[in-house]
Amino acid sequence: KLDAVIDKIDAGDLTGALNKLQKDIFKKMDGIATTGSPDKNDWITDPDAQAQIYDLILDIIELLQA
Repeated sequence: KLDAVIDKIDAGDLTGALNKLQKDIFKKMDGIATTGSPDKNDWITDPDAQAQIYDLILDIIELLQA
């Protein structure tokens, strides 16, 4: 899924990349940040690993929005 985001960015489809991140990827790694524990649909269930990836994805979303 991250490869698809990179492909969209490379193709200049920043809106598509942003949508994929926000509506697909981000929702599958937000349990720790929103509830303190992994959600059932979270791909990464280790709290430390999820926190690191969550912050990176959030940074990418903010860059794409700018």
